[in-house]
Amino acid sequence: MLENIYNLSLFEFKNHRSNITSSIFILIFYALGIIIFSFAMGGNVYESINKKNDILNMAQMNAININIGIIWGITIFALLFYSLSLFKEDISDGTLEQLIINDMGLTSYVVIKTLISWAFNCLPFIILQPLFTTILNIPPSYWLNIMLSLVIGSLALSFTLSLCVSFIVNHSKNNFILSILFIPLSIPILIFAISSSENNSYSLLILLAFSIISIFIYPIITGYILKQLTNQ
Repeated sequence: MLENIYNLSLFEFKNHRSNITSSIFILIFYALGIIIFSFAMGGNVYESINKKNDILNMAQMNAININIGIIWGITIFALLFYSLSLFKEDISDGTLEQLIINDMGLTSYVVIKTLISWAFNCLPFIILQPLFTTILNIPPSYWLNIMLSLVIGSLALSFTLSLCVSFIVNHSKNNFILSILFIPLSIPILIFAISSSENNSYSLLILLAFSIISIFIYPIITGYILKQLTNQ
């Protein structure tokens, strides 16, 4: 069993490494999105800092919250880009059938596939968040919470997307249906993700709970759906 998991992990790693151009494109898209919104917002959130008390006023807080929302909005689009074809190739080329024949649980497959996709496509722009938050003029005191919430929240969203993609993998209008399925499931995660990015520790704990549920429950459902698709 462990050998099968190792071999599958190695296969997925090599597969993503060979398609590294796609990951680079997502990172460029993310960076351009941040830069464009930075110019569109204009101004500098530091301009009206109270020098005596070093307290951000209400206008500054609103600007910071909007910029945090922008980060999460672009993150959602980046996740959607790489998730659309997550399982399609493996179904069409018979990889899933081979996994079932070799008695490899599809739950493990979903976990490995989603985690490696997340590592190649999400982790780079999470690591570069200090640069992006600087471009958006978000104070350094927010950086750690933003990065933590992005790690936890993007994992939850990635496994949620994996579940949604399994429903529409063979559907012709998959983009539209994916949005209908994903948006209601992602809203609670986004609410607590944005809140936890604003230095709210309770929201971070709730976001962590969402992520744990997504990682441990959704792959079981996703694996079952993929198995039914393979058996058709």
